[in-house]
Amino acid sequence: MLITPLIQEVSKLFPNATIDLFVKGNIAPILFKNYPNINQIIKLPKKHFSHLIQYFSAWITLKSKRYDLVINAVANSSSGNLATKLSNSKYKYFGNLDNENPLASKHHDYLHIAKHSVYGLRNYLLKSNDSIDNPIPWLDIKLSLAEIASGKKALNEIVTAHDKVVSLYTYATGNKLYSSEW
Repeated sequence: MLITPLIQEVSKLFPNATIDLFVKGNIAPILFKNYPNINQIIKLPKKHFSHLIQYFSAWITLKSKRYDLVINAVANSSSGNLATKLSNSKYKYFGNLDNENPLASKHHDYLHIAKHSVYGLRNYLLKSNDSIDNPIPWLDIKLSLAEIASGKKALNEIVTAHDKVVSLYTYATGNKLYSSEW
């Protein structure tokens, strides 16, 4: 979900481009199903040693394709850097964080995981202060009307219409996963 601003930015800069995503896990097809310019989602299994064939298959798929531009969307990710390096593309943006970068001092939100890659890509491609300063696109999983209606129905079953609601999505992995009691 945190790469949705980057996907929106790439779509704005290159409206006719198709985008392949190289991701870990199985949630990406659900999250990005309403993004019309997503072409292919190449999935690494979460547990690569348990699924070596899938793991190597994903890397072979990535290596066999030709791209105009490859972007490592997760700063300082070793697998992201490796995927960017191994990919067949003339233009590669590694997206690594650099606190000494002038963008870090210019934009208070430069280190935000969903914004850093957009600022960096703009700087890499455009070298234009006007473009760099435009607002960053919002996080957006582009819910369908049916999904929104289903969510409203589920919410209305647990709260009354006049109640104020704060919703927290607490599912994560590892030490970021809150207990159900929380």
